[in-house]
Order: sequence, then C-alpha cells, then structure tokens
Amino acid sequence: MINPILDAFAEIAREKSIGREELIEMIEAGLVAAVRKKYGPACEVEVKIDPQSGKIDIKVGRQLVDEVTDPSAQLSLAEAKEINADLGEGDILWQEVPFVDFGRNAIQAAKQVVIQRIREAEREKIRAEYSGKIGELLSGTIQQVERGNYVIFLNRQTEAILPMKEVNRKDRFKQGDPIRACLIDIRETTKGPQLILSRNNESFLKALFQLEVPEIYQGIIEIKGLVREAGSRSKIAVSSNDEHIDPVGACVGLKGSRVQAVVNELGGERIDIIPYSEEPQDFVRAALNPAKIYRTSINREENLVSVVIEDDQLSLAIGKNGQNVRLAAMLTGWKIDLVEKKDFLAKRDEMLTDVFGGSKETKRERRKSAEKAAAAEKPEMEIEEEAVEATAARGMEDKEALQVEEVDLDQLDEKQREILEDLPVEDFPISLIESFTLALREKLEGAGYNTFYKLVLANEEDLCKVKGVGKQTSLKVKDIVNFLIEHYEEEEED
Repeated sequence: MINPILDAFAEIAREKSIGREELIEMIEAGLVAAVRKKYGPACEVEVKIDPQSGKIDIKVGRQLVDEVTDPSAQLSLAEAKEINADLGEGDILWQEVPFVDFGRNAIQAAKQVVIQRIREAEREKIRAEYSGKIGELLSGTIQQVERGNYVIFLNRQTEAILPMKEVNRKDRFKQGDPIRACLIDIRETTKGPQLILSRNNESFLKALFQLEVPEIYQGIIEIKGLVREAGSRSKIAVSSNDEHIDPVGACVGLKGSRVQAVVNELGGERIDIIPYSEEPQDFVRAALNPAKIYRTSINREENLVSVVIEDDQLSLAIGKNGQNVRLAAMLTGWKIDLVEKKDFLAKRDEMLTDVFGGSKETKRERRKSAEKAAAAEKPEMEIEEEAVEATAARGMEDKEALQVEEVDLDQLDEKQREILEDLPVEDFPISLIESFTLALREKLEGAGYNTFYKLVLANEEDLCKVKGVGKQTSLKVKDIVNFLIEHYEEEEED
C-alpha cells in the first residue's frame, strides 16, 4: 500500500492482528462517514480502495429534481444539465470527490470510525478466541495490582483480571511476576469483554493435573470428582480406562513428583488422591482416608452411609474443623454419619440381645448350658435316660429347624449368588429369629420370605410390598438381618 493514510491504518491493524481485507472494509466505512460529514447524512456514497496500488476512489450521488428540498441528497435538474445534458429528472448524478477536499473534521470522523471498528474487531477476536477456553489454564504476567486485584497481560493485546477473592491466601505476587490461572468467566463491559481468572476454582486444580499427568490429558485416566477448600485441602477421585495403569499411582508420579508439582503451584495445599468406585460404601471408605474404618452400611432412601470408625481414628476421620468428612461427603455425594466402634458394638449387642431372645448365645449354646445345669442336680442313671430323650428331642428339633426351602441359585443373577456365597452362615427359617413377632413372621412367610437367605436378598422396597409391612417395619427387618450377618462374620473370625 503506497497511500500514507493506508500505511498508517495498516500499522494499527498489524498491532491488533487484523487482516488486510478487514482493514480495507474498515477504512471504506470510515471514508463513507467522512463524506457524509462534509456533504450531508442523506447523500449516496460509493468508496472503493485498490488494495494493490492504494488508490482511493470516492463518489457522491444525488438525485436530480426540479425543486431541491434536501441539498445533501438532491440536486436541481438545471444545475445537472450544465454538467451532463443527457440526464433527466429522477436520475442520480455521481460526482468524484478528491480526497484532498476533505477537511479536518471529516478526516477526524473517518479516523473515529476506523478506530471504533478496529476495537470492535479486537473485542470480537477475544470473544472468539477465549469463549471456548473456559476452565483452561492460561499463563501471563502481572501488569499491575489494584486494590488486591491483579491485572494480567496474557499477550500484547489481551489482558485479564484475577480478582482478590479468586487468589489463594498463600499466594504472593508482585508486578512483573509470571502467573498461571484458570479462565472461569468472560464478562461483557462497556469497554468490551473482560476475562476473569481464578486460582481458587476447582477447574484450576483439574487443569494443573491435566498439565502434569499426560494420562489425564490423553483420556486414559479420568477425573471423576474433585472438591477443594482452596489453600487448605483438596480431594480428587480418579479412575483408569486401562486396567494396566493405576490411576492413583499415575497421578502421584515417581516419588511423588507429579503431585508435588501441583502442590508447589498451590502453595503447599494438601491433596488427597483416591480411587473412584461405583460402589458407594467403597467410595466413602476411600474418601475418608487415611482414617481406618471398621464397618460401613448404607441407607439409599436417605442417601446416607453410616461409617464405623476405630475408636482412636475418629478425630482423623473428621479432620480439622470437620474438613475431612465434609470434603468426603461433597466428593461422594453421600451424607456420611460417623460412629465410634465402641458405640456401634454397644448398639449391636443390644440389637442381638433382642434378636436371640435375651442373650447373644445361640439356641444350641443355651440348650447346652441348661443341660449342664440339670446334670449337676440328678443321679447318673437318670441323666443317661434323660440325655437319650433330650438327644432324640434335639434331633427332632434340629431336623424340623433345618427343613428349609433352599434358595434356587440357578434362578439368581451373578451378584445375588456372590452375596449368598459370601455369607458366613447356612440358611435357616425365620422362625428362629425371636425378635420377629408372630404376626410379622406370618406376614413375611405368607409373602415367601420364610428363610434368612430370602430376607438377605430382599431390599426395603420388596419388603414394603408385603401386605401389612410398612416402611418403618421393613427398615427394622433389614437392620436385624444386617446385624445378624455381622454377628455371624465375627463368630467366623473368632
């Protein structure tokens, strides 16, 4: 471009990264404004710029009329005949306008339009470039600090704001420092789009892990959940799409190198990396690490997981100001109820006392105790006779008690079969569970739940369908079943 005016505008365009065609359109629009500034707002204007030579052609068109009412858009026919005798009323006379004819005000109008168009193009470019980068990590340099807010230059043309509330309390930056932050919002202001950054947002932590752990960026490892209390502690749940890759180990890195890089960027913030699980109880166990857990149980209707903690681990599970259990609940999406082991055992003993009719002893153990007491008070011969009778009676009792309608394993799915195979006790009739009232027992047996195994496989919704059994009763039944399973597991361990 040889025209000095075009050269001046081209320099601006290069600084703002605007293309040649777009620049020419802007200048043409500016010259149209300049012409109308000089000749009036209603005149027809035609501007053409040759991009090769830089030549500017400007024409003004006005309609020919007998009587002029708007000089900016009309010209008298008599005056036009002097220029071109072939013209008639209603025709438009086009006249070339030398660029040198423009005055200072017209040139200023052209300049304002071009600058305005350049600014608008720059703003639109920012919108287009960064609208798809919400949640991504950006790098820049601290330009200045205003009332705790940081103004950051991402490049020569783009600046962003890092508000004070989005800065980690441990972060300390000064002018000229390099900085990394996550884009969380693009706000529209009178000066155009404003990029808002954050170092406290959860997406910042996620972006750092994507940067430090290639497997996450490649999609081999997925971040299933992430919660954070900036500057203090975070929990991140990960899973692997490749069975040969340990998701936790990959995120930690060799000798902790990967996670340590993230911790350093966050000013020493503690990060718990846990394996994700579809099973809520396993997920909650992992989320409460490093606390040692004794037992867990789940109430899906109330979205609650009850966790029994070893007596000396309760404070560790709760964490400082309840932080550990609070973050675990946020990460898993389940309400978590922490119970000390001693309290749990006391409650279970009380429940088992009800289940077994006044004692934790089994019926066979109670019967043996009664037989020993009776034997101490009777002659040997009498004992032998009664022992034979008792053995026969016991045999009949055991035979009757063990006449259980076995669950057909072939009719069960794989998960149900696994549940029954893992039980530490053989099936028995529910008539042996003394805490069930006769009325409740008859209702359950009438609905087909006549054995312990069938109650184990039944869920609360199934039990609620039994005529005369409501929600509270079904919950009580399942509590008794769960306590019995735990009791038999402990007996097996002993």
